[in-house]
Amino acid sequence: MYKIVGFIAGFKVVRLVLVIFGLLTFLSVARVGIAANADQVKKLLDLKQCEKCDLRDAVLKKADLQRAELDYVYLEKADLEGADLSFAQMDEVHLSFVKASGANFKMAYIHHSEFDDAVFDNAIFRGADLGKGELRRVKASNADFSNAKLKYTKWANSTLVKTNFQSAVLHMANFEYTNLEGANFQDADLWEANFLGANLADANFRNANLQNARFTKSQLKGANFKGADLAYIEQNTNTSYGSNSGIKCKELIDAGAIVDDTTKCRK
Repeated sequence: MYKIVGFIAGFKVVRLVLVIFGLLTFLSVARVGIAANADQVKKLLDLKQCEKCDLRDAVLKKADLQRAELDYVYLEKADLEGADLSFAQMDEVHLSFVKASGANFKMAYIHHSEFDDAVFDNAIFRGADLGKGELRRVKASNADFSNAKLKYTKWANSTLVKTNFQSAVLHMANFEYTNLEGANFQDADLWEANFLGANLADANFRNANLQNARFTKSQLKGANFKGADLAYIEQNTNTSYGSNSGIKCKELIDAGAIVDDTTKCRK
């Protein structure tokens, strides 16, 4: 009887030792992971290079990362508020949920990247290349995307109040159900852009190229289309267009938009 009790007690001790050993191993690995992340952050700050790094949750607030090379990097939920990433090279970067209000991405190359649910209020992307970027549910009010290359970008359900897209290239950009109230698209190239259900109240489209653009269910009250080209052009043809192609001027006027004799719309 005593032998049985002793055996059971010994078994419990062994099991307890194994549990403690496993826990210590886990904590050791966790510490290594944290140290590795810290090392990568230090490497980035020191060398401004970090390819294929895992920088999720990294605190890089107001960091000087001008001309940094960050290809194939994970930056989800990182704090980039006020950081300077001007002229940075960032191919296929994961920037979902980052906080980057007031950050500077001037002339940065950020191709094929994910920005979903990120915050870029008052950020600067002037002249940047965000081609094929996924920016769904982004908050970037008062941000500056002037002269930026934004072909095939996806902005669905984003908040872009008073955001500046002047002279930006936005071929086939998708702004479905996005709040663009007061946004500036003057001189922008919005060929075949999609504004389905978007709020475009008081937006500025002066002299913008809006050929083949779609405005189904859009709010257009106060939107300025003076000098804008809203014609419809058949793809892969050189057919000239006239006053009978494209969006009807009356539809714009009835929606509260501003048009004049310089607006190219269907009469």
